[in-house]
Amino acid sequence: MPSAPWTPRHTAAALAGGHLLIAGAPGTGKSRLLNGTLLPALVRAGDPLLVIQDPATAHGPTIGLQAVTSSREAPASPGDLLAKPTLVTLTGTHPEREAQAERLFAELPAALAANPAPAGTRRFLVIDVAPLTPALRSFAPLLRQARSLGCTLIVTCQSPSSLEPGLPALFTSHVAFYHFYKRCLRVMAENVLAATGAEETNPSGKPTPINRFGQPLATPASRMVGKLGDLKVGECFLVTPGAPYEPLRT
Repeated sequence: MPSAPWTPRHTAAALAGGHLLIAGAPGTGKSRLLNGTLLPALVRAGDPLLVIQDPATAHGPTIGLQAVTSSREAPASPGDLLAKPTLVTLTGTHPEREAQAERLFAELPAALAANPAPAGTRRFLVIDVAPLTPALRSFAPLLRQARSLGCTLIVTCQSPSSLEPGLPALFTSHVAFYHFYKRCLRVMAENVLAATGAEETNPSGKPTPINRFGQPLATPASRMVGKLGDLKVGECFLVTPGAPYEPLRT
């Protein structure tokens, strides 16, 4: 199936539901999609927004966001970061950036509870720190509490397997880019084919789980692994609730 261009319709679909996970190998287009398409759409919408990024994934400041740096000597305060749309960049050595990310993830739930988003808005928290895998493993409590705190997460990772087991199931939508390793491709395929809890009765009379886009879960993950493995740099699969997955060019 040839890939079609990513359009504003796809941006709206990716941002319309719950949490969004963007997974793929380094250099395949995760941060480019985020910084070039999704973030500008969020800035235009005017909803409360906080972006936490690692310098390795950054593509420069996003227009309309307050730019803040966080370092070991001058760590950013989560309460201050929530006051206005903000882009915070972690600085320092790799271990120092991981420690800052872990601290922010630990402190943000209390800060979000103390600084609720205005009525009628959705607060978006964007975590673009895919190179900091140990830090990503530490944000499970934040992800589990985010919905009750009125916060929608958009997270990039190099593979869903870098997250704590069970966390990928908390993401409503997925953008899957190519990966170099078959194990990562399989994990991504299994998440794309995740069940919703709905069922249909197959010809033998047995109930068959249905995935997010209305296909029987019996669709083999190996087939999706092949589709993911055929993607080129800048191509991805977008998976949103109730819609067929689409191969797209970003």
